[in-house]
Amino acid sequence: CGVGSVCIYGGVPKGPQKQLLREGAQVVVATPGRLLDLAQEGTIDLSHVEHMVLDEADRMIDMGFEPQVKAVLEAMPSSNLKPAEEDVLIDLDEQRYRQTFMFSATMPPQVERIAKTYMRNPAVVYIGDQGSSKENITQQVFVLKENKKKDKLTEMLGSGLQPPIMIFCNGKRGCDVLGKSLDKQGFPTAVIHSGKDQATREQAIDGFKSGEFEILVATDIAGRGIDIEGVAHVINYDAPNDIEDYTH
Repeated sequence: CGVGSVCIYGGVPKGPQKQLLREGAQVVVATPGRLLDLAQEGTIDLSHVEHMVLDEADRMIDMGFEPQVKAVLEAMPSSNLKPAEEDVLIDLDEQRYRQTFMFSATMPPQVERIAKTYMRNPAVVYIGDQGSSKENITQQVFVLKENKKKDKLTEMLGSGLQPPIMIFCNGKRGCDVLGKSLDKQGFPTAVIHSGKDQATREQAIDGFKSGEFEILVATDIAGRGIDIEGVAHVINYDAPNDIEDYTH
């Protein structure tokens, strides 16, 4: 579309990302931690930002990025925030107000506080019924003892479930143990969680997308933001900690 963009994130060297920023970009897609690092180093200037988008806001908070998100927002001048009172608006020919957009599957108190602090009279748009799942998704629940879960999963996979398949576990160790077990049984499996470095996670996701791996095992936090088309089945091997994690 003719818009120059740069993607910056942690877990990889800063040098190539700095070079891309120096070459110029109209859109920067970033994780909050790396963006804050580069802003503090003076590589990127946040004072001229006209549009700010917080995607997966609830997930960023869950992952512990609330301080970094707030620091990034604090680094942007309040002078370009739209006034709360309509009668003091300045003509747009003289003043460009920053637009802030926040996308979130859920609205926990921490996200609400950020919205109230850094947004002015925001319009709230709900898509779909809150707290409900898609109508075109068939859901099944199996109540099992812990030592029977792996056998049931093996039975399901052996019954002809079509890949690609995503499986969620509640812990990193559980992901690793399950991934190795499935791989040994002949199901090509990749594993991602926060304990793996960025390059390993990218390799796993790329392999899953290409069909090299039929199954992707992930923790909730590592896997919820992944956008992969054509996933046929999603299995919660461990029960999610709350309903918001499940519907997300």
